[in-house]
Amino acid sequence: MTLSTVGTVKLGTDVNSPMAIGHVGRDIVVLPTQEPGAPSWNTVTVVDPAAGTSRAVAHSAWPRGLINWVATTGDWVVYTDQSHRQGDGSYEALWRIEAIDLVTGSHRTLASSGRKESALIPVVQAQDGLVLWTAPEADRSAKELVWNPGSAAPYAVLRHKEMTPDSVTIDDGWLYYLGPNGLGRKGHTVGGDCWRVPLTGGTPVAVTHTALAMGCAARGSHLVWSQHIDPETPNPPPNDGILDNPYSLWTETINADTPSAPVKIDEGYNGTYQLHPVEHALVWQQASAQVIVSSLADPSNRIAVPGHIGTYTAGPGDLLAYMRRTRTGISVTLDRIEVKEP
Repeated sequence: MTLSTVGTVKLGTDVNSPMAIGHVGRDIVVLPTQEPGAPSWNTVTVVDPAAGTSRAVAHSAWPRGLINWVATTGDWVVYTDQSHRQGDGSYEALWRIEAIDLVTGSHRTLASSGRKESALIPVVQAQDGLVLWTAPEADRSAKELVWNPGSAAPYAVLRHKEMTPDSVTIDDGWLYYLGPNGLGRKGHTVGGDCWRVPLTGGTPVAVTHTALAMGCAARGSHLVWSQHIDPETPNPPPNDGILDNPYSLWTETINADTPSAPVKIDEGYNGTYQLHPVEHALVWQQASAQVIVSSLADPSNRIAVPGHIGTYTAGPGDLLAYMRRTRTGISVTLDRIEVKEP
């Protein structure tokens, strides 16, 4: 397992939000940034690590606006713009999902809350050439919308479902998400399970059956998930006991017919609610905040990313992007992951 650096860019603005990796002629990193004097992260910035440059491509439409979620696929950058930071006097805000073509400069609004504020702000993502986000239903459930940049409007893959908005991924024609427990248990459970449904629609099917899952993601014919420790375990972890944190990481190969047996990637409390798999590896964070890259074929084949890492993400092409905050400012680095199996 090795990491090779594509490039590093120092930024003159504050950064503390999720990032996205894409390719528009060359590898890019897209992230929200905060302009000097602005109350929140109100700008979408595109970083070209190989060239060592960055540029702002969009700004919030509201004076106190917040841009907290970004995605990119093909020539498009997509972001969620909301009228203010939640908690600043209100947990509800207006929102819009905006898309910009970096090549042509064309712009379009994909969805919005209209004139009614909402407490659920869509988390926008992009994978396999598609843009996806979770939006609220009137009955307090959720729906999952997908937009193909070549089409006129988004369509709903799921409607009226219990699901975790920031735990949805697409892989090989399937949509995966963290939903209710797959054991059919009634009432409260400490976790849920990973579910999947064809992108063409249909009835979701549980892929895991533990009622312990806390995060799910799929990439490169692998499903990965984090799991709560069983509250009834006879030997709780010494010194820690049973905490409400992800305790173990798992993976299995997936296809339409024969999923493999689950393989444990790691055991011990970690900070992995959001999972970042690439074709051959998983990027995750230990409880100590150390960022780890593990092979999915052989979890013992792993490497630690040097230094203290802030926000990070993984993306197509086995790429890893991360932010470092130092005395001299903030930098964004893009690395390429190479997995060499024994």
